[in-house]
Amino acid sequence: DGTSSFYIEDGGHVGIGTNNPDAFSSSANRLVIGDGAGSEGMTIYSDTSSNGAIYFADGTAGSETYRGWVEYRHANDRLDLGAGAGRRMVIDGNGVGIGTYTVTARLEVTGTASSKIAVFKNNGKQVEINDDADLFVDGDVGIGTTTPSGELHVYNGASSQTFSTQGD
Repeated sequence: DGTSSFYIEDGGHVGIGTNNPDAFSSSANRLVIGDGAGSEGMTIYSDTSSNGAIYFADGTAGSETYRGWVEYRHANDRLDLGAGAGRRMVIDGNGVGIGTYTVTARLEVTGTASSKIAVFKNNGKQVEINDDADLFVDGDVGIGTTTPSGELHVYNGASSQTFSTQGD
């Protein structure tokens, strides 16, 4: 029909499905895919025993070539997410792994870089788990109840016991 759906502008910006990739954010307009008229996508097609990836580089030597990445490993059916030149999170059929490549639970967190393994925050309160598996809770704890009435409230379905502690 004489129309083109692939454009290369003078500045090297490429448009697929759009003739004006320069109209998009200068932070991400080197390659623009789509015309905005419906669903759009990009497919990376690789062999069943190979990987498909998008890498984020800030140089051309050493770890500068892979400072961050999104990589799908077909042989493992696993999605790897990297940052700071290291693999930080994996997602596979078992769940999400942070600090581990072999996920055995829906969420598995392994770490040695900090004394804090996980911190959960909500409405100014937080729960922290450290590398010794100690649990620190800012607020009341309920076991068997979602509405604790004391620092530690244990409910077994028939009776309830509340514990309080006092410290310096």
